[in-house]
Amino acid sequence: MKTKGKRPRDAAELRRLAEHRLQERKAENAKKAQPPTEQDTRRLLHELQVHQVELEMQNEELIAARSEVEAVLERYTDLYDFAPVGYFTLDRDGAIRQVNITGASLLGIERSKLVRHGLGRFVAPDDLNHWDRHLLSVLHSDEKQTCELALKREDGSTFFARLDSIRSDRPARQAGDGGTGPAIHVVMSDITDLKRAHGKLTEALAQLVRSNKELESFAYSVSHDLRGPLITVTCFLGRLAKDSEQGNAKAMHSDLAYIGEAIKKMDRLLHDLLELSRIGRVVGSLEDVPLTELAREVAGLLAGPIAERGVRVEISPDLPTVHGERARLTQLLMNLLDNAVKFMGEQPAPQVKIGVRPDGEETVCYVRDNGIGIEARHKDTVFGLFQQLDPSRGGTGIGLAVAKRIVEVYGGRIWLESDGPGKGSTFCFTLARKAEPVG
Repeated sequence: MKTKGKRPRDAAELRRLAEHRLQERKAENAKKAQPPTEQDTRRLLHELQVHQVELEMQNEELIAARSEVEAVLERYTDLYDFAPVGYFTLDRDGAIRQVNITGASLLGIERSKLVRHGLGRFVAPDDLNHWDRHLLSVLHSDEKQTCELALKREDGSTFFARLDSIRSDRPARQAGDGGTGPAIHVVMSDITDLKRAHGKLTEALAQLVRSNKELESFAYSVSHDLRGPLITVTCFLGRLAKDSEQGNAKAMHSDLAYIGEAIKKMDRLLHDLLELSRIGRVVGSLEDVPLTELAREVAGLLAGPIAERGVRVEISPDLPTVHGERARLTQLLMNLLDNAVKFMGEQPAPQVKIGVRPDGEETVCYVRDNGIGIEARHKDTVFGLFQQLDPSRGGTGIGLAVAKRIVEVYGGRIWLESDGPGKGSTFCFTLARKAEPVG
């Protein structure tokens, strides 16, 4: 079966048609290549000039926009770098990718040396677990997470910081670094001063609680101990009136003697209570006081009872120098030395040593005697108001309470060491080298 279609052209006809098409194209191109008219040229030149002005205007706008962007970038870069807090961008492992100048300054290291290092290397050992938990909570939460840590600077010094952290699903990138995984944005604030203030406030509140308890005890003790002399006076005034009516002069003298002793005791109580109430107020100028020199002066003031009881007093030449009120420090040493001399008992070779010993970072001063000693159950009660384990020794029972109050006012602590009855006592205390009142 034959297929219908056009008859194929022979080679000569195909050649003729191709020549004809080529001539048509040449004529068309020649027509297009005709020189433009003057009007066409002016119109083209105008279009080019307009286009050039448009490009110049666009270029000016681009330059102005670039300048504005650079100014904004510089302004916000300054705000970022010199903000009052540290800004950190971390990767999911806690490695630092970006940090501002304040953040680097807080850690005491150049910014360039922080990038790619883990922030955890600056966390104090005791807080590392806290830091790990904080990092984990940030990665698994869409909310801001906060924690407080102790951080160590490059030079080894420690400060307290508050970290406010939040996760961003945009990768943590650094220049030239693709970066994968979520970023963690951290704001670091130095709260060292706040922590110290909080610590002082907590201590002040604790001191207030202790003071209130002491005040309650003080009120009870005062009412109890002042009542004794008053009862004595009242009783012997009645007896004095009766003896006077009977004309018994000898009994009257005895009554007056008892009344006089009771009044003297009340006077001593009131004097010591007044001294106790004054502790904490500055009663003299603050100065550097060598405790060795002061201890020798105190021993001289107590030379009478020391000689009467035959006590040998040894004073270390290595006692520290503290900055404080000489009158209060004198009162402290006098009360402790007087107590040691008073409670020697029947010791055949009584001796007291005022010395010093190191105890870690503290310097402990002490007044040690080889006297009657004390039972362990009384080691704390001896510092209470009107506490006299042996009333026959005289005194008002306020001396050690005054010593304790002086030491505490100057930021120190005082305690008693004794191996028991008959084995002597050591009253130890610490004082800040700059012993200015703290409350």
